[in-house]
This record gives sequence, C-alpha cells and structure tokens, in this order.
Amino acid sequence: MSDDVRSVTRMFENGASGYLLKNAATEEIEIAIRKVLNGEQYFAKEISGILLNHVNSINLNKDKYEESGFHKQRIREIIFLISQELKSAEIAKVLSLSDRTIDDYRVEILKTTFSRNTAGIVKYAISNNIDQDSDLRRKFKNVIAQNAAFK
Repeated sequence: MSDDVRSVTRMFENGASGYLLKNAATEEIEIAIRKVLNGEQYFAKEISGILLNHVNSINLNKDKYEESGFHKQRIREIIFLISQELKSAEIAKVLSLSDRTIDDYRVEILKTTFSRNTAGIVKYAISNNIDQDSDLRRKFKNVIAQNAAFK
C-alpha cells in the first residue's frame, strides 16, 4: 500500500485492521495476518512515523486555530455555507469578514478535512451532517432562501 498520510488515515477511518506497505517481507505479511485474525490491529513500523507526524500536525493545527481565531463554530459555519453553494465572496459578506479571511479559512478547512477541492468539502459536510445542522439552517435561513431563488 501507499505510505502517504491520506491513504493511511483513510484506511483506518474506513475500518481497516491492518496496513502493510507493498514492499513488506513475507514474514511481516504472516505476522500481520495472524494479528488481524486474532482481533488485533497491525500496521507496518514505517507507518507509525507517518501516523505520529499526522497526529502532531493535527495538534499543531488545533493550537493554531485557537491562537489565530479559527474557531470550530466559524469553521462549521463556513463549511455549511460552502455546502449551500455560496462563493467565498458571498460567504465573506454574510459573515462580515474579508474575502482574504474566508480564503484562509478555506485553506485550513481543506487541510483539516483532507479535501482536495470544494467538492471534497461538500462531501465532508454531507458525511458529517453539517449541511443538515438545524442550528445553522436557522441561523442562515435567509441566505438559504436567497440562494434557492437563484436556482
């Protein structure tokens, strides 16, 4: 398998019990199979470094959010508004923020949701029910109604 953080984290998020690199030796494959059959998890030792770096980067990003004002609720609002097909300039106007601030949020949202583009953010919003959040729907009901009128 691939050794990039996206592939590794995706596999575990999707319920994988083990992870081997494609250059794994026969002995390692046998050990992995035995462990997984016994209900344990197994991942190649090279993967532990990748996972540790990933966890550390999440913690650094978390600290950065808290220090720079990237609050969870604001991020949820922006993800919600993206899922409602608003453009960055429209989101900036609705939230009384600058276009640049919205662009900064978008970059951070792409990183933290492991998305490659806006479609990935929308997919994240749907899979985490952010697009259906009743509080956000109430808060932005006028925006949703206006947006629906343009369709």
